[in-house]
Amino acid sequence: MTAPAASDRRRLRLIMAALVAAVLLSSLDAMIFNTALPTIVGQLHGIARMSWVPTAYLLTTALTMPVYGKIGDLALMDGGGGAGPSEDVLLRKR
Repeated sequence: MTAPAASDRRRLRLIMAALVAAVLLSSLDAMIFNTALPTIVGQLHGIARMSWVPTAYLLTTALTMPVYGKIGDLALMDGGGGAGPSEDVLLRKR
């Protein structure tokens, strides 16, 4: 087998850094949510409604992720294509 090229190693490092950042942010988000949960439940006046708090949080997160992902894809594609210096760049972005 041949050794991976320098660009492949750079790409792998970038992917790993993105994955580490995603896990870090997800853990931070869960830690903040779990810390705030007693206060939220206290504001709702009862432990009987406690199960609805994580359910609403996860449902909202699951519904907004695809929407924001699609918006990001469109912004990158349209913005990159429209700001291209030539017609070739525009066609490649589309």
